[in-house]
Amino acid sequence: NRMQVPASKIEAIISTHVAEYFRLAKIPQTDQEKRHSDFLESWPYAPHLLKLLDDQVLIATDAQETRDLIKILVDLFKSSEHQPVITAADFSLSNEKSGVASLLDSVANQLQRELRIRAIRNLEAVRDAVPNASKEMPHCDEIVSALWLRSLTVDKLVGADPSELQIDITRSKAIDDNQFQAELANIEENSF
Repeated sequence: NRMQVPASKIEAIISTHVAEYFRLAKIPQTDQEKRHSDFLESWPYAPHLLKLLDDQVLIATDAQETRDLIKILVDLFKSSEHQPVITAADFSLSNEKSGVASLLDSVANQLQRELRIRAIRNLEAVRDAVPNASKEMPHCDEIVSALWLRSLTVDKLVGADPSELQIDITRSKAIDDNQFQAELANIEENSF
């Protein structure tokens, strides 16, 4: 039913995410109109997620291009249908109901499967180390999940910039830069 959703409604749903994307990614004013139309066209998925999957994740794994991409996107939509825009943060490491991580595991090599296991262990270690972790670090799961997905690559440069992670976790409400930096520092400090 994607084509039945009017552009004005999509615009209202994604406006905060798009504005934060422009700010955090330092998109020049001259490129913003084109990028904005990309967001409208790719909704409910963020165009930077689609680019990440196409340019990095599917190449790094033994995925069957379009077929596996469609499976991933469908399952991701089912598990994230209440999000205003779907990003790398929606590839939940902790959501047992989502089949996305297991699908990626099925096409991943041994190093990538080990990376997922380490990311899950790291997430658990951070949660255990911080008292009242869900309140102190409300985006911890999303940050670690986005970092894991962004680390699936054939390049030696794995991971993500803090601004990319902040974009990934931004939904209908902008996240305070200082709050995000404090949460990220807390995750880094309690990671092994």
